[in-house]
Parts: sequence; structure tokens; C-alpha cells
Amino acid sequence: MNEQLMKHIREPPFPKNGSINVHVGMYLESLGAFKQTEMTFEVDIYLYMSWQDKSLAHFENGRDETWIINDDAHRKKIWVPDIYFANARKAQLQDVTVPNFNMYIHSNGTIAYSLRTTLTVACALDLRNYPMDSQVCNIVLLSYSHVEELVNVTWFTSTVPIKHNKRIALPELNLIATKPSICDGTYEYAPTATGSRTGVFSCLSANIYLSRSLMHNLLQTYIPLGGIVIVSWTSFWIDRRASPARVTLTFMTLVSLTSMGNGMRFALPQVSYAKAVDYYYFAAMIFVFGALIEFAFVNSYMRKSEKYEKLSTKYKDKDEKLLHSPIIFSAFQKSYDQMVRMRKKSNAVVFLENLKKRSRTENGSMGGRAVKFSFSNDYPPTDSDDSRKQSTETQYFSRDVLAEQNQDLNDSFYDNVPRIHPTNKTPLLLTVDGDLVTNPPRQSPSPQDSSMSSETQKEVIKKAKKERKISKVTPNPLLSTQYSEFSHMLSMRALNIDKWSRILFPLTFTMYNLIYWVFYISQRKDFVLEM
Repeated sequence: MNEQLMKHIREPPFPKNGSINVHVGMYLESLGAFKQTEMTFEVDIYLYMSWQDKSLAHFENGRDETWIINDDAHRKKIWVPDIYFANARKAQLQDVTVPNFNMYIHSNGTIAYSLRTTLTVACALDLRNYPMDSQVCNIVLLSYSHVEELVNVTWFTSTVPIKHNKRIALPELNLIATKPSICDGTYEYAPTATGSRTGVFSCLSANIYLSRSLMHNLLQTYIPLGGIVIVSWTSFWIDRRASPARVTLTFMTLVSLTSMGNGMRFALPQVSYAKAVDYYYFAAMIFVFGALIEFAFVNSYMRKSEKYEKLSTKYKDKDEKLLHSPIIFSAFQKSYDQMVRMRKKSNAVVFLENLKKRSRTENGSMGGRAVKFSFSNDYPPTDSDDSRKQSTETQYFSRDVLAEQNQDLNDSFYDNVPRIHPTNKTPLLLTVDGDLVTNPPRQSPSPQDSSMSSETQKEVIKKAKKERKISKVTPNPLLSTQYSEFSHMLSMRALNIDKWSRILFPLTFTMYNLIYWVFYISQRKDFVLEM
């Protein structure tokens, strides 16, 4: 064998008529390193080739023997087909611990050649249905310098041409099937300054069918997006007057949604079409923006409601305690029990209980005595009048009396205290348990008072002018009632918008999810069944 190989001349074994028939097979050992941004993947394959070279036919001692060649020096003496991988960006022949190839030469000159190589193959991904997509990646084989009339490359016909390792497991994709096919090998070759030739080269394609696993993207993308949308709906249950809370919540969901969108864009190639996950992301963005627009309408109504409420207060008669508006009265009537409970929490009885407890802590025990309120009409002493008498009017109130006077819905604790109309404009002084508090005598301005800043004085003057201006408004009960009705109607409109949003937003989002998942999962199943 060694002598015959050393004398052998390395040249293509062209037959007298026809072409060299090269049969090809493939075994996929492993798949991995799918880079979606670069649209590449790595594959480790065993490539099998078979052809006949009659110049290497041999019969030794009348026996049919097969030569086994695994020495690279002997391989270089033999012609091998010039097959290359057209869509491989990188290719490396494995040479650990020795060059991974073998060659069997049968007695009739038929050669069986196999080698192991690692390829980085380009795969044009179609991401329209991502992440419910299914991909078809190809490994294209061609003869580099011989057209089909000279070297005809075909798949194995007696056995399965493409096999794969059953234990191949990918983190995000599932290997469904592998199929052989023939591709178009029409190329221009031998270009010169005056022109080039066009010929048909034998072209084979190993098709690898892959389906993406949905669970990873479901946990990392869809559930967080849906959660952000649901969180944005909580603003519909926040009080419609709490504008800062609702604005903060809505903008936080928008920021979270934008951050997720940036992460998805960095993980995928920049394609010129929208992907399935983009449609879901756009829908989530629309729902969050819808919550923000809903708040804009609610806030607009509440601003108008507050405006009319201020006008109603401005023209309200201070002594008027009844609600003449049937709209407002019915609204209050519905929550009468709740309002009474709220009133009881702040009535005079509770006030006196707290006052008694505080007095027991400070002065010992008050016993069962009633609380005494003293109203004093004292004239502060002046330089011209030093002997003016004090007229003190003291009244006692028990718990039962105060509780009876607290039944009015529109009264407060201060309405239960009888008004004292002094003949002269003097301050009213309150004493507890008979301890009379008197006004201090007038003194000359202290240095601290004189050092009051001009800005503080301006604010005091401005506030006094405002109070004087309000006090000059003539009460108009009818106009006040109309403004109260407008305020109440606008407030109820804002509340109705929130109530409708609590139903429409979840219902619409649920319908969208139903249509979305049914459409894309049906397409996914059709592809799997076709394969």
C-alpha cells in the first residue's frame, strides 16, 4: 500500500464519459451558540463522502482488502472532492489529539472519507413570530472549482443522509427535524477583465428545523409586561383627588415598561419589521398610556369640581345649615350612616373625654365634675382706663347636653357652644375648672416685634385684605346651591370614569391576550405538524 501510494499521482479521477459522482452524508454531533443579534450558530458535524478512484484499485494475493488511511501524509497523495460550506463564516478541522479524519479504500477503488469539523454558520432568522417562531437553518455544500458536468455531488440514497445526536439540547430552541434538499448552484465563475463564465455547481442543503421554547420568554418578558399593565390599573382605585399618587404610579409603570423595551431591543437584531413580542409590548404601552389619559380626564373634572366648590363656599350663607339641593341631599343621604360615624369620632363628647384624661394626668383627678367653660369680656388695661370691671360669664355643660346638641349633621363641636355677643369688641377667654385666664396688659413693642421682616408684614397685610374681601361678598343661597350641584355632578363624572375604567381596561386586555395567543400558537402548531 505504501509503495502504491508513493507512486500515485494526485489528480481528479475523471471517467472517460460523465462526471465524478460524489455521495455525501452528514451527522450532527452538537448544536449551540445561537446568536440572534449576529444570526449565527455553531455546529459540530461529521462529514461523510464517497467516490471511486480506479487508479487506487488493488488486489493483493487475490483477496479483497480494504486500506485504512489515517496519516495526513498519505491523505495528501490522494485526490479528495473540493467541497466547501458556502454559508459558513468560520470552519475548523478538529485535530485533537490527531487530525480527526479517516479514509477507507476498497479493492475496487471506492473511497469512503470522513472528517470532523466545527462550523460557524450564518442563518437568516425570520423573527416575525418571535418568540413563538420556528426557524429553518441551512448548511450549504458546494464543489468549489468543478461544475456539475465534472463533479456531481448528491446525497446518500441507500441510507439516511442526515442524522443527528438525539441528546442535543438547546437552552432556548428545540431541534424538531433534519432534512436533505438540493439548492440552486448557478454561479458566475472564472471572472476576467473581459467577462466571466456562468455554470451550475452541485449544491446540497442540510435543513435544520428548530422551534423556540416559549417558557423562557413567557417568564422573562410576557408575565412582567402583563404585571406592569395590571399595576397601572391600581390608579383607578386610588382617590380621584390624590393627583400626586396617581401620577407617580403611572409614570413609574411607564419607566419600567421603557426599561424592558430597551432590554428586548438589545437582545434581538435590528430588523425592519415588527415582531410578535413588539405587538405585545406596543399593546402594553397603549394600556399604560390609556391609564394616564384616563387620569387626565378625571383630573380635569376634579379641577372644575373644586372650582365650583370654592364658589359655592364663597356665596354660602354662614348661618344656613340645610341642604336645599335635592341632588346633593340624595348623595349625602346614601352615606348618612357613614357620615354620622365620622361625626361621632370628632364630637364634643370625645373632645371632653380627651380633655378630662389630660387634666387627670396634669392636675390629678377631676372626679365626676362637669367641665366648665368661662367666657370673659375683659377690657385689656390701658393707660387711660385702669379700673374697668371684668364681667365673666360662666356656663356648665354635661355629657348628655353636649351629646344632644351634637345630633345635627352639619354642626361641629364649636356649633354646640353658645355664641357670646359682647357689646364691645373684646377677646373671649376660655377657662377650665374655674381657672380664669386674663389678657396680659398692653406693652410697648419689643425689639423682636420691631425686627419683623417687611416680607412677613406684607404677608399679614395681604391675608387681612383677602379676608376683608371675602367678608364683603353678599351671601346668595340659590347661587351657592347651584355651584354645589355643579361641583357634585363633576365629581360624580370623574368617579364614573374610574368605575368604567375598572371594568373596561381589564376586559379589553383579556380579550387582546386571548386573540394574541390563539393566533400565534396556532401558527406554531401548524409548523410543527408540517415538519
